[in-house]
Amino acid sequence: MMEILWDYLTFLLQTITVVIAIVVVIAVISSVAMRRTTDRTQVGHLTVRYLNDFYDAMRSTIEQASLSPGQVKKHRKAEQKEKKQKEKTEAKSSSEKSASATEQESSAKDEEDDTGENGKGDKEETEDSEEKQKSVYVLGFEGDLEASKVERLKHEISAVLTQATKNDEVVVKVESPGGVVHSYGYAASQLMRVRKAGVKLTVAVDEVAASGGYMIAVVADQILAAPFALVGSIGVAAEIPNVNRLLKKYDIDYEIITAGEFKRTLSVFGENTDAARKKFLEEIEDVHELFKEFVSNHRPDVDLSVVATGESWYGERALARNLIDDIMTSDEYIMNACDDSRVFELTWHPPKKQLSDILTQTATSMLSIARWLRRKLP
Repeated sequence: MMEILWDYLTFLLQTITVVIAIVVVIAVISSVAMRRTTDRTQVGHLTVRYLNDFYDAMRSTIEQASLSPGQVKKHRKAEQKEKKQKEKTEAKSSSEKSASATEQESSAKDEEDDTGENGKGDKEETEDSEEKQKSVYVLGFEGDLEASKVERLKHEISAVLTQATKNDEVVVKVESPGGVVHSYGYAASQLMRVRKAGVKLTVAVDEVAASGGYMIAVVADQILAAPFALVGSIGVAAEIPNVNRLLKKYDIDYEIITAGEFKRTLSVFGENTDAARKKFLEEIEDVHELFKEFVSNHRPDVDLSVVATGESWYGERALARNLIDDIMTSDEYIMNACDDSRVFELTWHPPKKQLSDILTQTATSMLSIARWLRRKLP
């Protein structure tokens, strides 16, 4: 009876595998055809939301619910009048600046020798001196152990830097309890691109930016935190289980062969020595020193002897230790920015996994199960 059951299960799995394989072929053909019409599912795409309109729509909804029809009508008329007056003022200002630029350009043409070059320079200076409305670009970063969303952050920053000027600002909402050093170091280096471009960088922490999360935040020109946001944890930790004694109990040997005295220090399966532990401790202490130097370079007023102990502090306590610059939520800061700036929220959407990839993985798994069952048959 068992043999019949095994045969049936094997046949069933093989049949399913064949069906999946056929579907995979169809999916691959469809995928190739789709690539000719769109690339956004292959390389990802960027979406931009104009937050000024978002908050205006919320305000209008509340007004309609709380005001009488007559009051709403009166309020809208006042808004339209104010908008027209503002547009008229801006148009007049733009016209005056254009006339001034034309006058400077024509006077520059009358100069001798380097007339043309000076005229060009005057024109550029005039254009640069024109006051443009400030733009604020809002990004988000939610960190896990591997800082896996750094690829999204990278593309969002690249997009911002194609348009941002030194008059603009980038706000990054950071939420992360930390993780592996190299991944968070890479994320911090992405934010450094904004600073190097001469664009103001603000990091807002609503809940937590500790350890690697603070490594990212410390790059900013200013750090904001909610009253009970957890900040700090300037330290390094490593936890490694060891099952060597368990293996020995069952007479299982585990060999580690290395070339280089410290190619491996601590091991999960091998026997750890005091020398290996000492070397590993030296390595994480060196990483801690690098972390402290990084913090000191970006926030020289921080007393590392006080804050580089691995401890974390809530908003007000963090402010007292110069770990942050102000107590404020990201929502408050962004809404205030909408009063005199154009505020854009950018989100990078990574490419979606193709159906063909999913089906191929499923088919491979099914084949592996079928082979395993075949080996188990009596």
